[in-house]
Amino acid sequence: MVSQIVLKTLLTLTALAQATPANASVTPASHGYAVAEVQALLGVLGYSAGAVTGRMNPQTLTALSLFVTTHPGTTSLTSRLSRAVTELGAEKTPTPAQTAALAADLAIWPQFAQKPVSKAWPAWAAAAGLSSSSAWTPGDWLTLAHLSAVRVTRLHQWPYRAEAGDSWSQLAFAAQLPESAFSAANQVHGSTLWVGQPIHWTVSLPKPSAPPAQPAPVSSVPTTSAPTPPPSLPSTSGVYSNLRPVACLVWWNPNTAGVDGLLNAERHFHMAVDVAVTGQWAVTHPELIHRLAQAGNELDIGGYSGANLDQLPGWGVTQELTWSDQVLRRLTGSPANYVIFPETPNATVTTRAAQLNLTAMAANQVWWAPSPSRAAAWLTGHPNEILLFAGPYDQWPSLLARLQARHFVFETVAQIWAQQS
Repeated sequence: MVSQIVLKTLLTLTALAQATPANASVTPASHGYAVAEVQALLGVLGYSAGAVTGRMNPQTLTALSLFVTTHPGTTSLTSRLSRAVTELGAEKTPTPAQTAALAADLAIWPQFAQKPVSKAWPAWAAAAGLSSSSAWTPGDWLTLAHLSAVRVTRLHQWPYRAEAGDSWSQLAFAAQLPESAFSAANQVHGSTLWVGQPIHWTVSLPKPSAPPAQPAPVSSVPTTSAPTPPPSLPSTSGVYSNLRPVACLVWWNPNTAGVDGLLNAERHFHMAVDVAVTGQWAVTHPELIHRLAQAGNELDIGGYSGANLDQLPGWGVTQELTWSDQVLRRLTGSPANYVIFPETPNATVTTRAAQLNLTAMAANQVWWAPSPSRAAAWLTGHPNEILLFAGPYDQWPSLLARLQARHFVFETVAQIWAQQS
């Protein structure tokens, strides 16, 4: 089901696409949920509209023009769009263009960003509550596109009204908020979700702010009376006093539950790793950002939306990095200095990062949830190199215990860069 506001926006933007050259130097200023939904919808229909950002850009305009060209006729654009969606229902497997669009949609969700589509899709579908998580169906593609647009809308705090087919559980999933707190913040019609009902994103944020179940009290707002966390490097006394750091570990796109385990393990073993986050993750987890910064973890940038920066045009790279830097500055009071990549970034990314006073760095090795023994062996055997953990990890106590037994001390990305310069 495509809502009337999306159809209206599609009509407006299509007129804009027909009137604006594809290589226009000025990007249209249109933004919001409807733009994000149009981008996502065009993607699953097989048109390369670019990443779902909710902001108009030349690539989306080109896709709109192509849609109009490939769906000619005297009928209204609404009818042509409806026909395209109906034709989508007859497809059995996604085309290469649709697969790319689905992968881009999945990349918006940090917990699925680094998995191949074949693994990310079933995991996402199960988390979203779809009935057949193992099958690729056009209806499910549309659900992914819609919830991806909703997620971007929530992250930017743009206005949104509930649409036909929306549910509390799926909207809460897209917003990455507890369903009970989310529905409690939107009780205009009691427990019933009405079509057209304005959705409130921020009212529910304070709801789950009960103190974490940890031995030490934690506050989302730093105070002078709070105990000072251990430094990121060991003190100048004790068994480590004459040892220099050995290698660097970066945790890229951390899982929320794993951060508590990391901080507890770091406090016990007096170690600190680098943590690379997307701007969106920082926006939705401000308390965890505060705690990581207070604990001495160097915070690096992993992009903003989770999109592959190598696949974005220059202006898109600048936008992603600027937003991420602004978020971390606001939350920590300090600028981010490094952008971390699993692989060597292209020249456009490196240049755009440098223009923002950011240094693009690539990992020497990337692993997904390695065993503690394997990770410890790699780190102690590769001095002055960067190991990147991609995605969820919950074996921090075991890993740090093994490293401490080997008299290991972490380097930071900043120290690695200083030695390479």
